Amino acid sequence: MRTSVATERLTITTAKWKTNDFRVVGSSSATSGTVSVYTAVTVAGKLVPAAAPIAGMANQPLTAAAPPATGTEFDVRLRANVPNPKPAQIFVKSSNGGIAGPFAVANG
Repeated sequence: MRTSVATERLTITTAKWKTNDFRVVGSSSATSGTVSVYTAVTVAGKLVPAAAPIAGMANQPLTAAAPPATGTEFDVRLRANVPNPKPAQIFVKSSNGGIAGPFAVANG
């Protein structure tokens, strides 16, 4: 799922969870910055990002995409302190203002 913001296109391509391994992968149209992964919570009947990012998944760097692709990519992974139970859905927020989600987390 992709949500567009005027200055950035942020995309989540995969989110997989299993015991001791939680990985979120995606891309951004920005040339630099960071991303943080949030659990989706329901507020007033609407899914929104939780108030704080998932511990260990905040301020992760965007890295340049391999040519011929443009923009940047992110690969955020936890192998310790993995949230349990598995989050049903997540959001990713960028330091550039982009937000992607909600995105369903698969068993990995």
